[in-house]
Amino acid sequence: MEKRVIIAVGLSIAILLLWSKYTLKFYHIENKEVREKPSEIISLEPSKREIIEEKIENFSTEKFELELNTISGSIREIFLKDYKYKFPFEDGFLMREKGVNLIFEPLFEKEKIIFSHKNEEKEISKIINFPKYKNFIELELNFKNPSEKNLDLNLEFFFFSWDLDRNKEESRFWEIGIFKPDQILRQSPLRIKRAISYKGDIQAIGIRDHYFCIFIKSKEFISSFVTRRSDEKKIEFFLPLQIQLPPGASDSRNLLIYLAPQDPKILKSIDPRFSEIIYFGFFDPISKLLLGFLEVLYRVCRNWGFAIVLLTFFIFLLSYPLTLKQLRSTRQLQTLQPEVEDLRRLYKDNPQRLNKEIMELYRRKKINPLEGCLPLFLQIPIFFSLYQALIRSFDLRGANFLWIKDLSRPENLFGKNINILPIFMVLMMFLQQKMSGAGLTKEQREQQRMMSIFLPFLFGFIFYNMPSGLVLYWSTHTLLTLLSQSRSLKPFRV
Repeated sequence: MEKRVIIAVGLSIAILLLWSKYTLKFYHIENKEVREKPSEIISLEPSKREIIEEKIENFSTEKFELELNTISGSIREIFLKDYKYKFPFEDGFLMREKGVNLIFEPLFEKEKIIFSHKNEEKEISKIINFPKYKNFIELELNFKNPSEKNLDLNLEFFFFSWDLDRNKEESRFWEIGIFKPDQILRQSPLRIKRAISYKGDIQAIGIRDHYFCIFIKSKEFISSFVTRRSDEKKIEFFLPLQIQLPPGASDSRNLLIYLAPQDPKILKSIDPRFSEIIYFGFFDPISKLLLGFLEVLYRVCRNWGFAIVLLTFFIFLLSYPLTLKQLRSTRQLQTLQPEVEDLRRLYKDNPQRLNKEIMELYRRKKINPLEGCLPLFLQIPIFFSLYQALIRSFDLRGANFLWIKDLSRPENLFGKNINILPIFMVLMMFLQQKMSGAGLTKEQREQQRMMSIFLPFLFGFIFYNMPSGLVLYWSTHTLLTLLSQSRSLKPFRV
């Protein structure tokens, strides 16, 4: 293999390794408007909170199963029946004043829960309504001043809290989306160190995990939203509420809470802008294009695994002219190796002259060494784009293919870390390297032997725990390249 191709492959592998390590930490999205400037009622340090005894009760509706703490009037867990998915919904709809959880009395009705808090100074009620046949929750917050004095309330109404230790492997997929009239601000919760306050006209707030998302929306604009790291393990998402009421007056807030999978069609049916929460990073347009084409192929073959194989075939056809150039360029460079070695011996003490003579040799033989790198330059954005698309696609969640139970995850046969596809891919790469060495001299094969062993094992290491759908794509592409190589590489005259 020619040195420039080896360098290009090495750089590509280094990028893949750095990318994998990078995405394990957080999913970076540019956000120029996020400010670590809390509003007046936000404490940067964790408050000393009163410990309140919990009373746990379950409540079931047509679409949801909930686990409630009826003393604090909050949701501990919420289970989506249609999708058999438990959303990590802790401290949902909790209300806190001066760092202390308010105590509520519960009243259960069919498809409705009413939590009431009353004393001489204030009356607060939370009415949680579950409309029939709908995957959303209607929330009404009512405030009343029964006293003869002005009431000034500074409350924290919790959207929910998130325990970072609950599922560390999934934490890199979490993301906050703040919907403003002209843009969407994005933030990884893992980057929150203290507190971040979002202010202005906020149309909706979306938070997504691996496959699902939750939105909070008001009939009016939301004026403020805060994310706060309360300790090393917990992140809180809440709305600051400032309520001023004269004697005998009342006020209310109406909110809608949507829980849905990250499926563009479902999200658009709820709100045209909600599908914007789906974002695949730097190569987002390419990822969405590939996913769109994959859906078309799925409608034809009715299996996501076969759809990935067909997608690989079409991508291979698209890049085949470049692949053919790479194969021919590689063989031509191999054929020129004896002359290159002669030049190296002749100019071993003059590196500048050596490089000049080698490039002159390539010019005379009409060979462009960079042609061998062209398919790699095309594959890098496709690989990154497909990686993000497959690992986050809701449609591929639980999609099976042959022995693979979930294309969005590693194979994990027999419940253990046993993956066949990466091993198959390594074997094909060994064969491909062996075929690339056909026609080389004994000395040239010795020089290439280390790379022919190192590269397959390195790629196998990189791909071993990647989503099986992505490994299926790369294995299929390697197989097609191998077949093309066996038919296209013939002796050249140079």
